[in-house]
Amino acid sequence: MYSCSFRIVYDEEIDLVGCLRDSVNKQDFGMTLKEALTTMFTNHKADVLIATSKSLGVMNYNDKYYFTDSHACGLNGASSSDTHGKACVVECGSLDDLVRVCKRATGSGNV
Repeated sequence: MYSCSFRIVYDEEIDLVGCLRDSVNKQDFGMTLKEALTTMFTNHKADVLIATSKSLGVMNYNDKYYFTDSHACGLNGASSSDTHGKACVVECGSLDDLVRVCKRATGSGNV
């Protein structure tokens, strides 16, 4: 279960935690990724999402959402095992799209 957990840290002392598998969060483990991002974006425009041993950037600017990954990326922000992969920035039109890209990038089966 803990291999699919995530954490968003902001305001020095506040952590938003949960599991990338939404069904686990319904059992009082934590927040869904969408709930955590919604809470964070209420007061902040950008933060770092830590999930599955990766640090990923998430941003909200001009009614668009952005995902950044400095690791090797393939199509649509998915992780790439190819050593020639590039860092990526993915623009998302909605929070649901951002959640989907984050889950794809972390290898979550709950996309």
